[in-house]
Amino acid sequence: MRDHLRTVPLWFATAFRAAPLHSSLSLLLWCLRAVTAPISTYGVKLVVDGVAGAGEGTIRSGILLLVGASTVLLLTSFAGYLRDATADRVERAVVSDILRLTTHIPGIEHHERPDVADRLSQLRDDARELGYFAVLLIDLLSTVVNVALVLALLCSVHPVFAGLILLAFGQVWAAGVSTKWRQEAAERMQPHNRLVRELIAISKDPRQAVELRVFGLGETMLGRIQEQARMAAWHERRGLLRGVGIRSLGRIVFRLGYLAAVVYLIVQARRGAVSVGDLALVVLLAPQVDGAASEAGESVTYVGQALRQFGVYRWLRDYARDHAWEDSVAAAPERLREGIELRGVSFSYPGTDERVLESVDLMIPAGTSVALVGANGAGKSTLVKLLSRMYDPTAGQILVDGVPLSSLDPESWRGRLSAGYQDFVRYEFTAREVVGLGDLARVDDDQAIRTALARGEAEAVVAELPTGLDTQLGTQFAGSAELSGGQWQRLALARAFLRERPLLLLLDEPTAALDPEAEHALYERFAEASKETAALTGGITVLVSHRFSTVRMADLIVVIDDGRLVEAGSHRELLAAGGRYAELFEVQARAYR
Repeated sequence: MRDHLRTVPLWFATAFRAAPLHSSLSLLLWCLRAVTAPISTYGVKLVVDGVAGAGEGTIRSGILLLVGASTVLLLTSFAGYLRDATADRVERAVVSDILRLTTHIPGIEHHERPDVADRLSQLRDDARELGYFAVLLIDLLSTVVNVALVLALLCSVHPVFAGLILLAFGQVWAAGVSTKWRQEAAERMQPHNRLVRELIAISKDPRQAVELRVFGLGETMLGRIQEQARMAAWHERRGLLRGVGIRSLGRIVFRLGYLAAVVYLIVQARRGAVSVGDLALVVLLAPQVDGAASEAGESVTYVGQALRQFGVYRWLRDYARDHAWEDSVAAAPERLREGIELRGVSFSYPGTDERVLESVDLMIPAGTSVALVGANGAGKSTLVKLLSRMYDPTAGQILVDGVPLSSLDPESWRGRLSAGYQDFVRYEFTAREVVGLGDLARVDDDQAIRTALARGEAEAVVAELPTGLDTQLGTQFAGSAELSGGQWQRLALARAFLRERPLLLLLDEPTAALDPEAEHALYERFAEASKETAALTGGITVLVSHRFSTVRMADLIVVIDDGRLVEAGSHRELLAAGGRYAELFEVQARAYR
C-alpha cells in the first residue's frame, strides 16, 4: 500500500507534465460526455411525468435537458481523438524518459543483476502502455463522475437503490482481486518471457547461424523457446481464469441485486408510491447502471495495472537517482603525476556474497604499462571494470593521484579514458562512424581517424571496402559490407586508439580474434605511441592478455589468482622468482614448442 501511495503522484503528474493542455481539455470533455447519458435519461423522465399530468413546465424542462445533453454530446464528439493525441504525446515523453534514465545511470549494475534485468525487461515491454495508462486517469475521473450521477438519480427515485452502492463496491473489490492475481501472474511470466526473447535473438543472429547448424541446435533452440513460452502462457492463463471467475461472480451478484430493486419498484409503482416517470427512469438507467458497474470494475483493473507499471517506472526513477553518484563531482586530472593506487580493494557483485577480488593492494606509477595475468575467472576483467568505475569497490578504495576515484565525476573520468574489449560492439554504421565513435568530437576528422586506423592495424580493412570510410558495414542494410571477426576487431581497436593521450587505456583481450604474430606487431606499434603519451600526460596502459609474448612487453606484470594479487614485477623478475607467473609462462612456452 505504501508503494502505491508513492506511485500515485507520479501517475497523476505524468500526463499533465507531458501534455498539460491536451490533458486538461481531454479531462473536461470526457467528464462532460460522462454526464450526457444520465442527464438525457432524466430529461425523458421529466417528459413522461409531464405527459402523465405533471404539467407543461415539466415537459419543457425535460426537453431542455434533452437538447442540452445532445448539444454537449456534439461538442464533445472529438474527445476521443483528443485523448488519443494526448496518449501519443505522453507515450513519447515516457519512452524518452525511460531511455534517458537507463542510459544516464553511470554504473552497469542494472545490466548484470537478474532481478534488476527482469524489472527493466518488464518496463521495456510496458513502455508503450505507460502512455495509455497515463491518460487512463481521464477515463477514471469521467467514470467516477458517471457512476456518481447514475447512483444519485437512482437514489432520488427510492432509497432502496442506495443498497446498490454496496453491491457496486463488491464488484469493484472483485475486480481488484482479479487485477492482483493477474499482476502476480505477469511477474511470474517475466523471467520466461525474457529468456524467450534472448533465445529468439540468438536464433536470428547471423553470427550464430553457422554454429547452430553445425551442431544441429535448431530444434533444441525451438524446443527451449516453446517450453519457456508454454510456462509463461500457463501462468498467464491461470491468472486470467482466476480473475475472470471472481469478476463474473461480482457481476452476477450486482445484477441480481439490481433486478430485485427494479421488481420492488414496480410493486411500488402499482401502488402509486412512485411516478410513471420514475419507473421509466429506472428502466432506462438499467443499461447505464450495468455499464457503470462494469466500467467501475474495469477501472479498478486498469488502475491496478497502471499502479503496477507506474510502480516499476517509479522504481527506475528511484534507482537512477540512488545510483547517480551525485556526490562525485570533482573533475578528472589533465595529467597523472603519481599514478593509480588500489588500497585493500575487495569486490562482490551486487546480489552475491562471493568475493571476486580480495584485499588487492597495488600501486601503478604514472606513465607505466601494466599487464594483468591469471586464469579465466581470476578477477582480471572485474579489476578493469573497477578502474573504469563501472562499479565501486565493496571495500577499500581506488586513488587517482591520491584522490578517491569515487569522488571524480564519472563522465569526466571516462572522458579521459579509452578502452578496447574482447566483447566489442559491432556497430552497423559507416566505417568512419565505427571508428569515430571512439571520440565523438573527432568523428568527422578524417586525418585523426586514419591515424587511429594505422595504430589499430586496420588500414587494410578500410582499403578493401567499396567506398572506403563511407562504406556501410554489417548485414542489415542493402549494399552494406560484412566483415570477418578479425576485421571487426581491428576497427574496434582503431576506435579505442582514436582518443589521443588518455590518462588510462584499458585493453581487455582486445586482440583475441587476431593471430599471435598480428597481436605482437600491433602491440609493438602501440607501445611506441603509448610511451609518447605517457611522457606527455603520465598516461597508464592496462592490458589483459593470455599471450605472454605480448605480456612481457609491459613495465609491470600483475598476477591475479582467485581474486588475490599474488605477484607483481617485471617479466625478468617474475621468471627469476619461479612463482605462479613462471609456471604459466612455461606452460605456454611448452605449448608453442
